[in-house]
Amino acid sequence: MTLVFYCHIETPLVRANNSELSFLLLFSLTLCFLCSLTFIGRPSEWSCMLRHTAFGITFVLCISCVLGKTIVAEEPQCRRRGDPANPPLSQYGDIMLGGIFSFHSSWKDREETYTHKPLPLECTRSVRAALALANGNDVESAPSATPCTKPAQVQAIMGETSSSPSMAIATVIGPFHIPLISHFATCACLSDKTKYPSFLRTIPSDYYQSRALAQLVKHFGWSWVGAIRTNDDYGNNGMAIFTETARQLGICLEYSVSFFRTDPPDKIQKIINVIKASTSKVIIAFLSHLDMDVLIHELSQHNLTGYQWVGSESWIFDSQTAEMNGHHILDGAIGLSIPKAHVTGMREFILNVKPLNSSGRDACVKKEAEFLSYKEVMGALLTAASLFGTCMTAVVTLIFFRNRKTPIVRANNSELSFLLLFSLTLCFLCSLSFLGRPSEWSCMLRHTAFGITFVLCISCVLGKTMVNFKEFKDKIILECALGSAVGFWAVLGFNLREFKFAQAMIFAINEINRNPDMLPNVTLGYRIYGDCGTMDILRAALALVSGVKEEVRDNNCYDSLPSTVRQQMVSSTGL
Repeated sequence: MTLVFYCHIETPLVRANNSELSFLLLFSLTLCFLCSLTFIGRPSEWSCMLRHTAFGITFVLCISCVLGKTIVAEEPQCRRRGDPANPPLSQYGDIMLGGIFSFHSSWKDREETYTHKPLPLECTRSVRAALALANGNDVESAPSATPCTKPAQVQAIMGETSSSPSMAIATVIGPFHIPLISHFATCACLSDKTKYPSFLRTIPSDYYQSRALAQLVKHFGWSWVGAIRTNDDYGNNGMAIFTETARQLGICLEYSVSFFRTDPPDKIQKIINVIKASTSKVIIAFLSHLDMDVLIHELSQHNLTGYQWVGSESWIFDSQTAEMNGHHILDGAIGLSIPKAHVTGMREFILNVKPLNSSGRDACVKKEAEFLSYKEVMGALLTAASLFGTCMTAVVTLIFFRNRKTPIVRANNSELSFLLLFSLTLCFLCSLSFLGRPSEWSCMLRHTAFGITFVLCISCVLGKTMVNFKEFKDKIILECALGSAVGFWAVLGFNLREFKFAQAMIFAINEINRNPDMLPNVTLGYRIYGDCGTMDILRAALALVSGVKEEVRDNNCYDSLPSTVRQQMVSSTGL
């Protein structure tokens, strides 16, 4: 049985069954079976000592493992599986609102082999954040057989900025009938109520923008144009509507190429070659502001000037795009913008955030793994104390062994005394496993070995001092975190515009709470997650719906923010 468990140690069934306690239970059962052999044959001094002591210890280990495996599942609950995704901004109220914004403008790509558990992401992604808002942030547990009847943790979710993540979130939380209200997702495909019945937005659909861009091109008499689009739902759907409208208006497209900010350099070079070889001087750019930032950098290196750019609303009025180096290639660009609205007090509220002049945070910085080394003062002292305790215990053991025939040693229950000294020696030596660079086996050993030896010590002390006891109950929790999410976290680029969106949401909620006439006797709260604006957004939506409350901020994403931003979060939200 142990061999079967070990061969399938990475399978979900074994991992969900608490593999560490399972192996310890199988080991103790093996010892229990072997202990029966000590009662066979002619008794000797050592066999007599062993038959009473060994069976008692192994039986205590078995009972402890069984208690540890059963107490964990005392009450069936609906719980989320996987690592927690906690919001960096939160405030509790009578009505909770969720928020998902793309605080990070870049992330590190990884190729997963699907043979091991994926490493923690370097920022919280949209669907994961949405599931976290729907589900709550309970500890990892296998799914319960009891149906989940908990109410949604939030009543509505504000976000996402991009269309593709919004489509994924709306698909996931749609069955829960939780509204997703986006402020910037403009894809016309999101207007399909049969697919996205709970999706709402405060910005017009690209159906109108694409047709208006075609009318704008027709107005200036440009009939021979080129087109570049973002290779996602926003760009592909928007450009498809523009192409159809342009064809009806007699406008011809010389080329139409797709682009995404993570494309390899050879594909970007092909796009540049297409632009250089074209005869049209008007370029329709249906791009997101993040893709446009990358494209501007590449075009400026090739000095592609003299083109008339017609842009979509995502980048045409973006202030960060206008401040980039190489923005001169966009001189004379025109496009459609979103009408501005004046909200009293919002400007002052947003201006409280003054991050991004930190020259040390303009690149990804991988945090170093911290561990206690033998060369450090604390490590040397711990090693010395461990060896000193081991030597002292060994000396006492030697004295007991040499005087084991004396009445005082025999009257002192020599078997338990030797076992107690042995377990104390192991306890002192276990501290050495916490020194040095951690590995998979040392991490498992440091938690397991100390727990076993400590149980042996306590069992011996109880056996020596108490003959009768009414109740014995123990609980062993063996846990080994093979990797910390903070250890793999990288400090990524901070998106000030997305943070302002979140600040605007917080400001609106605070204004409603301050006005007793708007929602009498009701206080609004919020839970806001940051993400990379990609498709891996499932766990965040269900965390907003689950209804499990846990006052823990997302340290991973929170710690990756500049220190000035974190200070403003504390001052503005009371975290």
